[in-house]
Amino acid sequence: IVAVRGIITAENRVFAESTTTSIFIQDGFYGVQIFKSGANTFQALKRNDEIIVKGNVTAFNGSTEIIPATTSPPDLFDLGPSIAPTPITISSASEISEVNEGRLVRLNNVTWDSVGQTFIASTSGRGRNNFNNGTGTVYLNAVNNIVGMQIPDLSQSAVGIVYHRADISGGGQQLYKLSPRNAVDLGLIGVGFEAVATGNWSSTSVWSGRVVPGPNDSVSFSTPDVVVTIDVANAACKHLTMVAAGSGANSGPVLQFSATGIRQLTVHGDLSISGGTGGGIGNRGSRPQLTSNGNTSAVLILRGNVT
Repeated sequence: IVAVRGIITAENRVFAESTTTSIFIQDGFYGVQIFKSGANTFQALKRNDEIIVKGNVTAFNGSTEIIPATTSPPDLFDLGPSIAPTPITISSASEISEVNEGRLVRLNNVTWDSVGQTFIASTSGRGRNNFNNGTGTVYLNAVNNIVGMQIPDLSQSAVGIVYHRADISGGGQQLYKLSPRNAVDLGLIGVGFEAVATGNWSSTSVWSGRVVPGPNDSVSFSTPDVVVTIDVANAACKHLTMVAAGSGANSGPVLQFSATGIRQLTVHGDLSISGGTGGGIGNRGSRPQLTSNGNTSAVLILRGNVT
């Protein structure tokens, strides 16, 4: 049994479905996966939170994991928001390897091998998510909202966790894979302010850069399960992009006004809402949602286009 302390770099619904806790933490240059089957904590454990966890060290298909007895004290303590680790820049896909396992890394000059097709959930024998002439592979769980997005024809930076999955091979796939957390990590949505945690618009812990966006900042919602509440009368951003994929129940990101009070959001540029499937009465599926939340005093001002 070991006890470790680290900052969450990849939240739930990146590596597993909603019924399981599957996150990555990093402390300095070292990263490791925390896994607990059947323990649903995707709303409680947020990216950039610092945690202390105690559990057994094991391996699953090559990936090193710590499995706590429970996801609550005394096995796991959530210490609250901390400073997000900066991705470690690597020089080539060959560095997506054991030496960097569990780390959050950035690789520049990524070009995709299957331009024009769509990203797929990682499975053996299918190398559609390969890049740089097969020297690198992206891992995508079926719940990741990148699944179904078009593979771009451009050279770009890619950010993700180095993840060892020896059971997913064939089709030219590498055993050590780069696992992006959302569409922002692959540049599929313009880099700006990504909502990475549930909370109020005015809370710095909600946003990827730990700064509340302003009228010149583009905002994106591509992290599953995130629910952000507009709690002020003067919220503003430049462009607002909401995108999702997959089919998980009630997993699409939500931007809502608080249920009472005078609340306003001004989007000085364009509003784009797309992606996701499923849903029905009382279930939004994986579709993103922008809602007044029943507040008749809520105001949305849009100065650009809707797509």
